Amino acid sequence: MNQNSNKTNRVYKAFCDGKVMTAKQIAHWYDVKNPYEIVRRLRGEGLNIVLNPKTDTKGRTNNFYSLAPAKRARAA
Repeated sequence: MNQNSNKTNRVYKAFCDGKVMTAKQIAHWYDVKNPYEIVRRLRGEGLNIVLNPKTDTKGRTNNFYSLAPAKRARAA
């Protein structure tokens, strides 16, 4: 359990630092078996992680996870 929370914390810090990562990158860089579960946990804790598709010049699409900017409060 402690090992999983340590990996989750490392991924959390990466998102807070502005990293944009694919599921494969999360799995490789942070030695996570199921990156989708880590993202699900972080979303459950209130982190606004979004999945953005990006297409390269050859037409291949990759999905990147990133932390969405916080919504600004509206003036009353």
